[in-house]
Amino acid sequence: METGIVKFWKTGKGFGFVTPDVGGEDLFVHVSQVRQRVELEQGDRVRYERAPNPAKVGKFVATMVELVVDPADQAHARANAVLGGRL
Repeated sequence: METGIVKFWKTGKGFGFVTPDVGGEDLFVHVSQVRQRVELEQGDRVRYERAPNPAKVGKFVATMVELVVDPADQAHARANAVLGGRL
C-alpha cells in the first residue's frame, strides 16, 4: 500500500484528492473507497491502493483508502469515535 496526504476533500460531494508521498500526480478518491467510514479532511494522512481510473485513460485513483492513525493526532479521535472506541 502507498501513503499520502489528503490535498482536498469536498465533504458535501464525497470526493477529493490525495497527494502521494512518492510524488507524481494527485489521485482522485471517492468516499465509497474510504474503509473506516469517516469524512476525510485536508491534511489527513492516508494509506491506499493505486488503481487505473476507468473514466480517464492514463490516470489513477486511490482505492481501499484507510486513515493512518497516530494516537497524538486529531484524526485518531475522529476514527475512534466512528469505530465505537475500538482504537
